[in-house]
Amino acid sequence: MDGSGFFAKIVRGELPQAPIATLLGWKFVDFDAEQQVIRVEMQARPEFLNPAGLIHGGMLAAMLSPALAATLGPGEFAPTLEIKVNFVSPAKVGRIFGTGRVVSRGARSASWKANSTTNRLLCLRPVRRLRRSAAVAE
Repeated sequence: MDGSGFFAKIVRGELPQAPIATLLGWKFVDFDAEQQVIRVEMQARPEFLNPAGLIHGGMLAAMLSPALAATLGPGEFAPTLEIKVNFVSPAKVGRIFGTGRVVSRGARSASWKANSTTNRLLCLRPVRRLRRSAAVAE
C-alpha cells in the first residue's frame, strides 16, 4: 500500500472511514504490496438480509469495492467503470472475508479481481476502474 495515499491514511486513522464502510462493518485486514493483494472483512448484519433470509448480493459487492484503493498513490482517485459479480453460494449473518488482487494497472484504468468467503467461496467480482487524479474528480 502506498503509505501516502488516501487509503493508507484511512487505515492509520488520519482520515475518517467512508460512511459505507461503517455501515458494512468493513475492516482492513492486510495488504501484500508485492502481490498487490488486499484482505478485508465485514460483519454481515440482519439488516443486510433479503426476503429469502440471505445476505443481499449488493452488500457482498459493496464489501469488495475498496480493494483497488489500497494500491492508489497520493492524489489518485478510482471511480468504478464496470462491475460483474458471480454469486457462487449464499451468505448468512456473520463475518465475511474478502480478498482483492490487482490484475492490471495502466495509466488511465486498472482492473482487479476479488472474492468473498466465509468458510466457502461466496462471490467473484472482476472490476475495472478509471484512474485519475483527485483534482479531476472534483
